[in-house]
Amino acid sequence: METTNFKNRWTPEQTKANRAKWIRALESGEYEQGQRSLRTEGDLFCCLGVACDLFMAEFPELLVSRLDVGKPGWSYADTRRETEHNQPAYGRYKSVGHGTPPTIVLEYLGLSKEAGDFINDHGAPTSLASLNDDGENFQQIANVIRQEPDGLVSE
Repeated sequence: METTNFKNRWTPEQTKANRAKWIRALESGEYEQGQRSLRTEGDLFCCLGVACDLFMAEFPELLVSRLDVGKPGWSYADTRRETEHNQPAYGRYKSVGHGTPPTIVLEYLGLSKEAGDFINDHGAPTSLASLNDDGENFQQIANVIRQEPDGLVSE
């Protein structure tokens, strides 16, 4: 399997367009919101799980998912990171996540940190994952992404 470096695959314009797709998906009503997992067993999604789902629809060869028994829900693995047994690297650092997306999804969106970390209006650090898990709805989270607060975007 090819192990191309995708770090610079998307231009800033493309990552902005990808974030716009993500915002539309969050606002579409197509996804039911859940907490503390990218995607729960009952198909409830964190805002970052919606991003993983969008990425998988566009690049099914680059990301796989599975429901993990004994875990809070689905995990996602970057197929470019493999074990010695030629299997997707579930559980390897930054290639898999239950609560944070694999690195390739962050790169696709141009996000600077795993949980969508940023500085809020009061100067305090927070994250999209925290907003999601603390009860902000998808519309409110989409508005935060649209505003691109300090630290959210890596460009």
